[in-house]
Amino acid sequence: MTRVVSFGLGFAGAGAALGWIAWRLRARHRAEIAKLVEAIGTVIRIEASEVDGQQMYRPVVVFDGREITGTTFHGTANWQVGVPHVVFYDPANPGDARLSHETGSRFGAQLFGWFGVTFLAIGLIALASHVVGGAFGAFVRDALD
Repeated sequence: MTRVVSFGLGFAGAGAALGWIAWRLRARHRAEIAKLVEAIGTVIRIEASEVDGQQMYRPVVVFDGREITGTTFHGTANWQVGVPHVVFYDPANPGDARLSHETGSRFGAQLFGWFGVTFLAIGLIALASHVVGGAFGAFVRDALD
């Protein structure tokens, strides 16, 4: 097996593995979100804190008699006391409620997905250059040899 084929198969395999990880992360995130129920709480206060020399804010919302404090600080106070705010909770565990903007991030899945697509593309281009040959194939072979 030539170096180009080994390179292509390695990158294509790595890309497929990263794509599979991205798909699993996305599926797990969707399953977590699917079990949450939406309810309305009320902002009772806004907490301020200094983070890295900058004033940051997070809301405290009362829902079903429980106080839920936002876990994410924001640079601006986008909430007003007394205003309704969406809350998501798991009916099996209402104490594990979270605010609407804190239902999780898909960043990890997106990151793995983009790297997977990139690696897969590089691998397939290397394999195609070996099969097709021509000037591009010679370029890739020279770069890897």
